[in-house]
Amino acid sequence: MKLRLQGLAIALAISSLLGGCGGGSSPQASVTPASPPARGLYLLAGQTGGPGNLDGTGSDAHFGVLQGITVDQAGNLYVADAGNATVRQITPAGVVSTIAGKPGDFVNTDGDSQTARFAILSDISIDAAGNLYVTDGTTIRRVTQSGTVSTLAGSPTKFGYMDGNRSTALLESPFALASDATGNVYFSELLSRNIRKLGSNGEVSTFTGKIGGKCTTGIKGISCALQDGPAYQTLFSKPLGMALDSAGNLTVVDDWAVRRIDPAGTVTTIADLSSLMPYLPSVTVDNSGNTYLINDGHSNSILKINAKGEQSTFIASTPERPTAFTHLTVNSKGTLYATTRNGTIQSIAADGSISPLAGSAAVSSGDGKNPVTLSAMNASSILDAAGNLYVTQGLSIKKITPAGEVSTLAGKDGAMTHADGVGSEARFVFLRGIAIDASGNLYVTDDTVVRKITPTGNVSTIAGTPFTSADKDGIGLAASFNTMNGICMDARGNMYVSTRTAIRKITPDLQVSTLAGIATAFQTPTDDQAYIGSADGSANLARFNQPQGMAADAAGNIYVADRDNHTIRKITPAGVVSTLAGVAGQHGSADGVGSAARFNSPSGISIDSAGNLYVSDTDNHTVRQISPDGRVSTVAGKAGGMGVRLGNLPGSLAAPSAIAVGTNGLLYISSAGAVIKIQL
Repeated sequence: MKLRLQGLAIALAISSLLGGCGGGSSPQASVTPASPPARGLYLLAGQTGGPGNLDGTGSDAHFGVLQGITVDQAGNLYVADAGNATVRQITPAGVVSTIAGKPGDFVNTDGDSQTARFAILSDISIDAAGNLYVTDGTTIRRVTQSGTVSTLAGSPTKFGYMDGNRSTALLESPFALASDATGNVYFSELLSRNIRKLGSNGEVSTFTGKIGGKCTTGIKGISCALQDGPAYQTLFSKPLGMALDSAGNLTVVDDWAVRRIDPAGTVTTIADLSSLMPYLPSVTVDNSGNTYLINDGHSNSILKINAKGEQSTFIASTPERPTAFTHLTVNSKGTLYATTRNGTIQSIAADGSISPLAGSAAVSSGDGKNPVTLSAMNASSILDAAGNLYVTQGLSIKKITPAGEVSTLAGKDGAMTHADGVGSEARFVFLRGIAIDASGNLYVTDDTVVRKITPTGNVSTIAGTPFTSADKDGIGLAASFNTMNGICMDARGNMYVSTRTAIRKITPDLQVSTLAGIATAFQTPTDDQAYIGSADGSANLARFNQPQGMAADAAGNIYVADRDNHTIRKITPAGVVSTLAGVAGQHGSADGVGSAARFNSPSGISIDSAGNLYVSDTDNHTVRQISPDGRVSTVAGKAGGMGVRLGNLPGSLAAPSAIAVGTNGLLYISSAGAVIKIQL
């Protein structure tokens, strides 16, 4: 399982990308800075925040999907970073470190801080001794202060409901949890709808709820009618969050209600919020008995219920805070800490003032002046001779001037269909690659068609048939394409388009043919499986597996980032395909010559005047160089380190997609919500 950022990436190219072919064959002029900056990574456009796995201080750190937060007596915070399969610590000063788990390794393995792994983290709690407890798939696990991880209850390979000791107990769907001073752990289960207890002696028991109880009223399969009372006569609906107060009472957010369970297991509903129809994902209780809960998982407000049961809005929802709170905890001084949907941790003082503590968020915006976050599924970008940047973002094409002014050249966000026209009258379906010719005309791959956009924003369809997923040769609109990925142009004006299984060629007179691979009639996901693979050879003997970006050299050879094969392929003008670097089906990050090197989902590729190829190695979060003799080296980013960090090389990147070569050792790449300039 991988945490990909392709949905956040902006694929950039100047002379090569998921769009234009690169190097000296490019018809466009280079944009050269007055003097090269020092070696390092610099922000050209967009924002560098967003998901990642980097440790660091404050906004220099990056998180994945945060699924729970707790605080110790010294004020250190701990989060279950489910998106990275790690447990992270945040000091009061905002210093973030990973104490257990490894980003991207989603397995359930006990061990020390270096060898332990997590699979499906959903919540985290801490006891008085500083031991952490996490719900992980169908298990409850303990993490000591040294990072040693052990499984206390359940089995990662067995699913069921059975009370008992460590060797016999089975768990169905543990989700929220809380731990007390004596080492007892309480956890909710979403399938059984019960609250269970893991005693300090290792015994698992049902604390409250009916064993085998069923939904007899309410919305079956979605919610149950709530029932208060003694432990084994109660019914819960959707217990998503819980907190333990100083008196030993559990407070549980259950669907639209707040419930309290005393130490004997008696359940009382203390607040019915069904009239507000909120979704209650998290709750915490301070030392004064005040209960705080997130009003709605898609909102950014927090409700407060004081010790007398009086309800009030503690943090109101505002447009200025465009992210949602997801989980809460409170320290001994009454300071709240909240995780957010976009991967940050916020500190909330008693007066309601909010300040960021750690994490770096990217918030999208539209046209206007920088900063702007450029985020769209498999988007790409290209520069014209004047230094304007064109970005396929969502369902529109954005123009970004050298001064950072953003405007929409064509299309309209939120309007998905196929229509030619000028500017905002045009409509797109699924923008991917982009290329540019010597006259400044743009060419984009839009689902199953190739569109042309003039400098004035006039959009026309020049090849392919809308909504027809099949590779068929022909002229212009008589041809058809499987869903397209990249597009590039060589020095003679020929365009090349990558589809799922083939590389197609479009001549200047719009004659469409298949250069290499197999053209398929794709109707269902299994229709073209026979033609997906990795095979070198001539024309239709070759096989590809989701080829993406392409680059052309001066001799007319095409280099392809064959993403799902984890290889770089070369195609001669005659259509003969060979594997230049990497081994099909073997992903990794090793440098070396030819088949000794490894890639991990390469997506963008470009070439410089000396014949060096540069590859955006997306799932390694690195940029790789391939010299003319086939030697692969890593020039930017650190394998496995996800998140943009500017400054000295090698820096850090987040799922770089397309890449382009400038002059004087400059590279331009996309990474998360930004376009990054790299001076080598």
